[in-house]
Amino acid sequence: PMQFAPGTRWAYNNSAYVLLGAIVEKASGRTYEAFVRERVFEPLGMSSSLYDRTETIVPRRARGYTLQGDEPRNAAYLSMTQPYSAGSLASTVDDLARWDAALYSERLVKAASLEKAWTPYVLKDGEPTRYGYGWGVSKVRGRRAIGHGGGIHGFSTYAVRLPEERVFVAVLCNSDAPAAPPEYLGKKIAAIAVGDPFPEPVAVAVDPAVLARYAGVYRIDERTTRTVFAEGGRLYTQRSGGERIEARPSSETEFFYERSFSRFRFVLDAAGRPTEMLFFPDGADEPEHAPRVGDAPIERPVAKVNPALYDAYVGDYELQPGFVLSVTREGDRLMTQATGQNKIEVFPISETE
Repeated sequence: PMQFAPGTRWAYNNSAYVLLGAIVEKASGRTYEAFVRERVFEPLGMSSSLYDRTETIVPRRARGYTLQGDEPRNAAYLSMTQPYSAGSLASTVDDLARWDAALYSERLVKAASLEKAWTPYVLKDGEPTRYGYGWGVSKVRGRRAIGHGGGIHGFSTYAVRLPEERVFVAVLCNSDAPAAPPEYLGKKIAAIAVGDPFPEPVAVAVDPAVLARYAGVYRIDERTTRTVFAEGGRLYTQRSGGERIEARPSSETEFFYERSFSRFRFVLDAAGRPTEMLFFPDGADEPEHAPRVGDAPIERPVAKVNPALYDAYVGDYELQPGFVLSVTREGDRLMTQATGQNKIEVFPISETE
């Protein structure tokens, strides 16, 4: 069954791109690999781009890395037949610049089709999605930005174009756990290129008692909240379904995240109590309003278990083709890392949960 009625929600998924690859093959009578080579790479002179195959000898092909704790490791093997049209291509920044240049003409796709692809889809309830057809649509320092990121075993990437300024930035990283996210680097470089760099926030000291009053649940929409925790003199936020992230104070009411353009500010009433969070995602000028709707949930108690149990759980678990959850033990800690995402510690509530 479908997860929701078409047009009522938006959710990125690789499976949709796998279906698109099948459609390309059905419509063209060619394999997806042959189609992109003959219709895209060869006409544009993208001689260093290909449908990646591990058995093929590719000069100067980068090796992918991951982290186990703080120790770099070779990334786990992944056959490119699994991600297929959702992530099997290999390229270089120079070839991607050739691809970007072609988008200013109609060498590959009609301008009207591209403009439709670069227009954020609007849901039936009128809510914009910030996603077109295969492209993310946002702004960099107030300028229209069109881009996309990706992650796979050993690699993470981001590319962004500012069409009115004719600026294109591609960041290709041969690690699936880089110190700085490629999207952050790409947008930061793009802002510098147009002469309008992002400001560098500076953390200040704030009384822990002030931080404690911000703890609570802030509602973004009917399905999504952001929970604020104050622990040990630090502030953390956690969006529904996301990971907990530390937020650094730039003033008593304003906060930012390391290696991110997102920031937020608390609105206080006359008594100094927080009533709302104004969240500015990815450096946006207009905030996302999230009223405070309750106290932070009580933390679930962590069960006391013998860490030796964790050895039996270590391994790779395939959640879906091309998306694997790696479970590792680091001393007495159990760690998980999904493909292309950061490593997160998990805590026991029983011997198996």
